Amino acid sequence: MKTLVLRVDPAKPPAELLAQAAALVERGGIVAFPTETVYGIGCLPEFPATVERIYALKGRGFDKPLAVYLAEPGAIAEHVARVPDAAHRLIDRYLPGPLTVILEGPSGDKIGFRVSPDPTLTGLLHVLGKPLVGTSANLSGRSSSRDAQEVLGAFDGRIEVVLDAGRTLVGTDSTVVDCTTSPPTLVREGAVAADEIAALLSARLRRGPLRRA
Repeated sequence: MKTLVLRVDPAKPPAELLAQAAALVERGGIVAFPTETVYGIGCLPEFPATVERIYALKGRGFDKPLAVYLAEPGAIAEHVARVPDAAHRLIDRYLPGPLTVILEGPSGDKIGFRVSPDPTLTGLLHVLGKPLVGTSANLSGRSSSRDAQEVLGAFDGRIEVVLDAGRTLVGTDSTVVDCTTSPPTLVREGAVAADEIAALLSARLRRGPLRRA
């Protein structure tokens, strides 16, 4: 497989390049994309074999669910049973932004939601008209990729397309908070400090097992 690299203007990604990447994803391909924090890899959830391929490529355990990438925070409510008050506060304050919020799905499973302000990812999601599922673009246990070259170092010839928008702005993984517990559980501290989240929620956060990207 030859990985297609599409270099885009990070502020205004060309519609024709987003459409080109979307066409590969709609055929069951894997795309690497920038966020404001680090690069991610993702696919459409209706291709279970491709979802499994993401796990295999990363060396990621199946006990670690993929995140759902959405174009706007308001879409989260369409995918969950309920949004607790703590989650509402976090969503209103930080999304779009460097926070992953875990909520309970309709079948009782836990789902992490990521809404990035990055124009390339947001544009791709709008072209697709549906969410992506994915994770950070790195081998499990390794540092997350901050530019397309680091993505290619891990996945060149193993994924269909990379949207290269240059280096990410933050360079640190998103903070992950599980809002299915009371009080919420800090799963991973990243770009948003735990103390800042605790202050917003006026609650002491639980500390979960350390999560790597």
